[in-house]
Amino acid sequence: MGYSEKENRQATIQEYLINHPDASLRELGELLGISRQRVHIILQGMDLKNVGIDKWRKLTDHQVDILKQLARGHTDRQIAEFMGCSAQSIRNQLQVIYAKLNVHKRKDAVQLAVKHRILPKSVVITE
Repeated sequence: MGYSEKENRQATIQEYLINHPDASLRELGELLGISRQRVHIILQGMDLKNVGIDKWRKLTDHQVDILKQLARGHTDRQIAEFMGCSAQSIRNQLQVIYAKLNVHKRKDAVQLAVKHRILPKSVVITE
């Protein structure tokens, strides 16, 4: 991907997120004609402060429920069983959560969610 093409995609993502703070990776991928994974990679390289990080961090109730299960130390499979969906669906949602929180690991997602009071400290299982 050329430098200007990357800049164009980032600008498109920023503009879309300003107007659609609850956008999913799927929506962004469809907008740009690329995969969710590619959108996630692009988001990781962006400074999301320009789009209002608090808006982008807005998680759905379903995503907060997944974070609660992560905080309790559950695996993707355990979370899927609890929520009545597939483990792949949980993995997909985790990618969206990570992108919204601009993190790469479960631990970081949970810590950030607690820090910003998305999750109460009481749900976190410490090892």
